[in-house]
Amino acid sequence: MLQYVDGFTCAVNQNRDALSIQFVQHEPDLSASSEHKAEPIRTNVTEIASVVMSFCSAEALLRSLQELLSQAEDKG
Repeated sequence: MLQYVDGFTCAVNQNRDALSIQFVQHEPDLSASSEHKAEPIRTNVTEIASVVMSFCSAEALLRSLQELLSQAEDKG
């Protein structure tokens, strides 16, 4: 099942041998009604997925993403 995300955070553990990535989605808070229409719409942040991986796996993911993005730039 695919999930849409529009944000993420990353962290490294104290031993610097594992990386954590949290994928999130920002959604408008439609329940928060405002009488002042000029105010920004509040958002809720929902965690979609969270992964922890070794540095070796993180480096492999980085290389794969760089390769995919490079190919996309070449075609664009």
